[in-house]
Amino acid sequence: MADFLNLAKIKIKKNLFEKIIKLVLGAEKKQGQISVVLVDSQEIKKINKKYRGKNEITDVISFSNKDVKNKFFLPEKEKELGEIFLCPKELKKIAREAGTDFNSELIKSFIHGILHLLGYGHKNKKESLKMERKEKKYFQTLTDKRN
Repeated sequence: MADFLNLAKIKIKKNLFEKIIKLVLGAEKKQGQISVVLVDSQEIKKINKKYRGKNEITDVISFSNKDVKNKFFLPEKEKELGEIFLCPKELKKIAREAGTDFNSELIKSFIHGILHLLGYGHKNKKESLKMERKEKKYFQTLTDKRN
C-alpha cells in the first residue's frame, strides 16, 4: 500500500501513513500504491523550484502517475498512484503558527497529497471547495478514531 523513505531523519511511524491511505483510498473506491518521501527544507525547496517553478519551501508536493487523459499507465493490480513528498520541518512550522500539533498538520497535508494523486485539485473555486470538504471529512474521521 505504501513505499516509505525517510530522508528527513525524524521519527514518524509508517503505520500512520498506511492508515490514512487505507481510509482515503477506501472511501474513494480506489486501489494502488503510494510512495511517501520525507525530505528536509532544502530538498523540498529544490523540488518545488524544479517542478513547479516556485522557489520556496512547502509542506507537501504530489506527483501523480496519471497521464493527460486521466488514465493510469499500469494495470489496475499494479497501479502506482504516485509519489508524495512531505517536509516535516515545514509541517512543524505550520503547526506552531496555526496553534495545532505536528500530527494534525501531517495528517492534513498527507490527505491533501493523496487527493491530488486521485485527480482532485484547486484550479478554480468549485474544485477547491470539493477538495477542502473531502480533506475535512477524512481528517475528522481519522482524528475521531484517534481520540
